[in-house]
Amino acid sequence: MNGLGSRIKQARGCRSQEELASMVNVDRTTLGSWEIGRREPDLDHLVQIADITEVSLDWLAGRDKTSPAQTKIYNSPEWRSIIDYSIVNQVAPEKLMTLLKAALSLK
Repeated sequence: MNGLGSRIKQARGCRSQEELASMVNVDRTTLGSWEIGRREPDLDHLVQIADITEVSLDWLAGRDKTSPAQTKIYNSPEWRSIIDYSIVNQVAPEKLMTLLKAALSLK
């Protein structure tokens, strides 16, 4: 169950269907139909869902395998600083992050 519907449900998280449906201006039954794969939302609704739930459209579409939690981390100011530093110093961000985690574990 890795389709669009299951990703919408996963992105919804602890929100009720009623709550998310209200936020994207559709009926709860419409959102339910999207989640079980009976129907698919149009692009405008997908954009709204992505914005509200803070996931990417690529993730909703199954093109990005990064979890929503990882996406939030990668979009955080701290991670952006690591990426900027790594670009300036020509170090892969993942390698820099690994070094930082190792250094933090030495405390």
